[in-house]
Amino acid sequence: MKREAYSFRKWRCLKCLTLLLLLGVGINASAQEGEGKLSSVVVKLNKGGIITGYLVKFEPGHALWVKTERGDTMRIDDMWVRKIQYLDSNKRFQKSRHMYAFKERGVYHASSVGLTPSTAAIEDGGLTGVSLSTVFGYQHNRWLGTGIGSGIEFYHVDRGEMVVPIFGEIRGYFLKDWSTPYFTIRGGYGLAIKNEEADIFDAGGGWMFNPSFGWRLSGKKGMNLFMDLGVQFQEASYEFRSGSERSNVEIFYKRLNVRMGFLF
Repeated sequence: MKREAYSFRKWRCLKCLTLLLLLGVGINASAQEGEGKLSSVVVKLNKGGIITGYLVKFEPGHALWVKTERGDTMRIDDMWVRKIQYLDSNKRFQKSRHMYAFKERGVYHASSVGLTPSTAAIEDGGLTGVSLSTVFGYQHNRWLGTGIGSGIEFYHVDRGEMVVPIFGEIRGYFLKDWSTPYFTIRGGYGLAIKNEEADIFDAGGGWMFNPSFGWRLSGKKGMNLFMDLGVQFQEASYEFRSGSERSNVEIFYKRLNVRMGFLF
């Protein structure tokens, strides 16, 4: 009886060990299967370091979590990451993603060219003007940048009506991401220009105001492309002369503005 009890206990222990072994194999297989579903990546850091492993979680503009080949999970602020390279199951390169690196604080320079179509019909033409502008400023944070700028506005090319605006600017970006909508508000004074070749012998300026809404298309440290759409208001006056005839014209320009440019 003792021998039978001993054999029974031995058989029960072997059964438990077998079940534990099978359970461990199943857990390991499940873990390997789960790991296989994660993206294999090579994370390149700004200062030259490299981390390889599996991308567990990624929150753009915040951080990413990488499970290393040793089994540790690392949290990396994306401000330290230069690029993520994605690999296939055979460790071959698939694609790469450059990280958000837009300079949210510091000096900026924006230059643009655009069109200023009229919001009302003009019988003698000149419905669309041309705009050039440049701004230098300081971005205090993502939501607030301030700057000063100037340019030239050709409101009526055929009649030679030109204005040089001098303005202050406020700008902000809505998202901490590779591309983002943004806004600008410009306000100041426009200097109307004499143009004797176009029979404008005297000109006076006035206040200007230009809010706009647009999209910044990349988040690099260097050059960024942007496009915006807004409305532009400008006061001006001109004295036209033709022989002995004179005419004084006061104009309040109300234009749309469509711009495209580069931000540094």
